[in-house]
Amino acid sequence: MYLGTYAFSIDEKRRTQIPSKWRPENQEMEFAVILTNQHQAGACLRVMEPKQLEALHARLKAMPSEDPRKDTWMRQLGGNSEIVTLDKAGRITLPPRFAEEAGLKGEALVVGMFEQFEIWNPERHAQAQTVDSSITRGSMLSLS
Repeated sequence: MYLGTYAFSIDEKRRTQIPSKWRPENQEMEFAVILTNQHQAGACLRVMEPKQLEALHARLKAMPSEDPRKDTWMRQLGGNSEIVTLDKAGRITLPPRFAEEAGLKGEALVVGMFEQFEIWNPERHAQAQTVDSSITRGSMLSLS
């Protein structure tokens, strides 16, 4: 599980760390990176294991062919996804266009989301936190 929030630098080659507790022991792991602009604070990168991306693709393929959203979503997912490999130092290289559109340069926040995680520009993440807290205020999940 990917839990917690971590601040990491992004070097001149667009590489950033993945928290050590999130890395596999063998250090050879691929991640699917999706450029997402689903938050009003702006774009960020959603990162997951490739099998999760394959599951999203399968759900889209199962949609009826006559559904006009099918091709749009397939284009969005296919055109805004890339597979990256964790290097021996525990870093991934952010795809150039994705890093630019997500405003990722210099530093990043890596935010756990249980089965996946996001990589945010710190200022955008602060904006997202403000928006999110106004939505969830007084309605946090009851875990009892």
